[in-house]
Amino acid sequence: KRKLATVRLITAVTGIINGYNVVEIDGWKVVVEKANGFSKGSYVLFLEMDSFLPAYPPFENLFCEAGPLVTFDGEEGYRVGTSVWTDWDGNEIISQGHIFHLSHFRKINQKVCDLHWEHIKKNDEEFADVLRGVDFTGLLGVKKWESFPETPVTNTTEGSIVVAATSNPKTPSFIIKAEMERAQNCLNLFKKPKYQHFIFQESLKMDGSTMAVYFIPTDSPLFSELPPLPALDYSNKDTSLRYAVHPTGRLGVCTRTQDLLPHLLPSKTVPSRNQYWTAAVAANLHKLLPALNKPLAVQAELVGAAIQGNPYAYPPGKHELFVFSVSDLNPTTTTTTTGVMTSRRWRPRKVEQFAEEKGLKHVPVLGYHTIPSVARHHQDLVDRAELKKGEGLVFKNCTDGRWFKVLSNRWILEKG
Repeated sequence: KRKLATVRLITAVTGIINGYNVVEIDGWKVVVEKANGFSKGSYVLFLEMDSFLPAYPPFENLFCEAGPLVTFDGEEGYRVGTSVWTDWDGNEIISQGHIFHLSHFRKINQKVCDLHWEHIKKNDEEFADVLRGVDFTGLLGVKKWESFPETPVTNTTEGSIVVAATSNPKTPSFIIKAEMERAQNCLNLFKKPKYQHFIFQESLKMDGSTMAVYFIPTDSPLFSELPPLPALDYSNKDTSLRYAVHPTGRLGVCTRTQDLLPHLLPSKTVPSRNQYWTAAVAANLHKLLPALNKPLAVQAELVGAAIQGNPYAYPPGKHELFVFSVSDLNPTTTTTTTGVMTSRRWRPRKVEQFAEEKGLKHVPVLGYHTIPSVARHHQDLVDRAELKKGEGLVFKNCTDGRWFKVLSNRWILEKG
């Protein structure tokens, strides 16, 4: 889960124009007013870009400084965004995120003091690593802003707010979330020796919508976790139900947040959701996965005419998917306190080979290489992402399975 609110150490402060400084925090740059008094070596509360801050007490008088008042998920709040500045020489500076003095947040400040005494023998850099791992997102009521929320939608007939496809459950827990850390938060990339030797797959982060197609055999323990489907109605030629029901198991299609039950589609309230099933069928996954007859999920980026403003100029009504991950599915094991994901992703090379063998389109792979061969520091990675058409780049470790992403500042500014 992305940590939107963390305590970070200021590593540098540089003046840019009258009354403003650039504060460097790990791999991030934040422009602040000089009058706020932020200094090198200080710990601050850092709120990442796309944090949605609640517009209610006790912190509304502080959060209102972070961005414009907007409405998201039926709630008013302030969105932390991106801004462009120039220094004395006219060089462009991208400011991302917002910072506050810890003294404004009593509970967080106390937590930092307690952790300091617990780790009194650590140096500043080691203690900064400890603080970076503590998430204050929930304590502050911060949410992740979504530029293209799937819900709610307006019922024009009744004039009331309804949730799209209310009978669709959440994406099953056995599907591994496609969320990944930003490169600026992966500080060890250029510090720990082991990361100098790992091979990473570098691929294009396409400007689309994440989806997953899964198949669960009837003899899998996961089958009982799926909501029951109605009997297949052969008189309904439009239903996707005929693609989901198989003698040996069940096929499903998900968005990032919803399992799209096939008997609900097409739907007047959510007509666009049918494009996920249509793309899955067009890629022949409704036949390919049942033929393998094992618990498996293919995750892909859906692009096309109705997705993210159609940046790839697809003709009206045309959509297709590009595979970026395949996972073996297993039940989530639970304890008294937490659930442990036991599904496992395939290695990047195996996924690419699978896509080629099965005739599936894969997200564009730009190469396999070590990080030092393409970048000396985080800014090199950001500059590299600027050169590509799309959201940016994704790097997948071919050894330990860890992923990180590098978003293009150009894409961020274009999309807001």
